[in-house]
Amino acid sequence: MKKAYLFAGQGQQFLHMGKDLAQEFESVSRIYEAASLQAGFDILNLNEEQLNSTEYTQAAVLTLNYAISTLIPNDAVYVAGLSLGEYNALVYAGVLSFSDALDLVLKRSKIMASALKDTGMYALLRTDIETVELAIKDLPIAICNHNTPSQIVVGGYLKDLEASVETLKEHGIKRIVPLNVSSVSHMYLMEDASKEFEETLKQYQYKTPNVDFINNVEAKVQTDDFVSSLSRQISHRTRLSETIQLMINQGVDQFVEIGPKGSLKSCVLAHDKSLEVHSIYDLETLKESESNAS
Repeated sequence: MKKAYLFAGQGQQFLHMGKDLAQEFESVSRIYEAASLQAGFDILNLNEEQLNSTEYTQAAVLTLNYAISTLIPNDAVYVAGLSLGEYNALVYAGVLSFSDALDLVLKRSKIMASALKDTGMYALLRTDIETVELAIKDLPIAICNHNTPSQIVVGGYLKDLEASVETLKEHGIKRIVPLNVSSVSHMYLMEDASKEFEETLKQYQYKTPNVDFINNVEAKVQTDDFVSSLSRQISHRTRLSETIQLMINQGVDQFVEIGPKGSLKSCVLAHDKSLEVHSIYDLETLKESESNAS
């Protein structure tokens, strides 16, 4: 059996996430204490408004993902993460320390939060990548996330997204769902933010991964040049669907999603419903995972 760990990004965060784990495990409590001190705010006690603000959300999700990763077996043969979750994958693979990853994410979140206004993202469902690429070819919007073979997210200025709906429907894309996000990410409108963040990334050291790490922007195993890929991630589409398919092609038959709250599990099962997939995001799901492994 080959196992892969997938680290979730923001979007499924929930109030008081991590509290039950910190109360159960002294090691997790120490992780949160140190991370909160570094971040300058109490990560375990964010209110709802803070939790849905990028500057706080990214640190909270990163810390939860890392805390969980310290409680589970170190036995993955592949590792990847969606957007923010890619930083957890890099920590797991030994490329970055958690402290450096948190530092980068704190800076990344501020850059992303202040980059654009009046932008958004739409999920296009029950379609395929070829249909979407053809439909938007002459539109001022772009693909941001290729999550499953039939779920693609596009983004742009809100006025452009709204104006694109009829064209999308003319191409047979009937399920169009606006996402509850504060701004767009992973597309060309974020080029300036990408270049700004690249200068920050250059200030850190990156080690060679000790497990096969698959990046967001190319969906390929990566061993170096992390400054380039992490900066481009902000302004290029994420390729989760291709990442999952690559792992399946390499014989991975067990996937563990780490972090809130089951969205990546559904993406894996969209490729093959026979795969074994578990999600871990709190004490209860951690215990369920341990029970399934025994």
